[in-house]
Amino acid sequence: ASDSQKELLALYRSTELIRKLLNLELTRNDWKEAESKRPELAMDAIVERLKALGIAVNKEQNLPATAFETKQVNGKFRSEVTEIYDAAYSFYEYARKREEVFYEKMSAVMSERAETKAVVITGGFHTDGVSELFREHEINYGVLTPRLFEKSDENLYRSVMLQKSERPFSISY
Repeated sequence: ASDSQKELLALYRSTELIRKLLNLELTRNDWKEAESKRPELAMDAIVERLKALGIAVNKEQNLPATAFETKQVNGKFRSEVTEIYDAAYSFYEYARKREEVFYEKMSAVMSERAETKAVVITGGFHTDGVSELFREHEINYGVLTPRLFEKSDENLYRSVMLQKSERPFSISY
């Protein structure tokens, strides 16, 4: 594969990670990768990589330059996209903080009630984070993962995550 083909694949992987980030679909491993690559996933960095790839491909194929390679991103658009990126990163940062608060409250309630066993139900992203907290505190745990045969309602998930609708159920201790 040529350098241009390798860069195109790398750009695809970066934009797929961005898509998951902005759609609130990251796994814990995706989140760690997005955090570590945050500067290179920023809009300006992606645009510059696309421009450089365009220039390289044009040169390889003896094609004339296009307007894309020299065009600048509109400032208002850049600002709006950056705001969306920041909101998505904040969502995941708060998700991690919620896990710590969840663990602290669970521990307090269990201590208060002198409970030594509990059942904890978390969503996909939180499973690894809560498991990590249990390991750090030397708490035995098991993880049960359902096998899903059909796709769930993504609109319901997204509206609940963005707090745009009533939650399908609410359980509190």
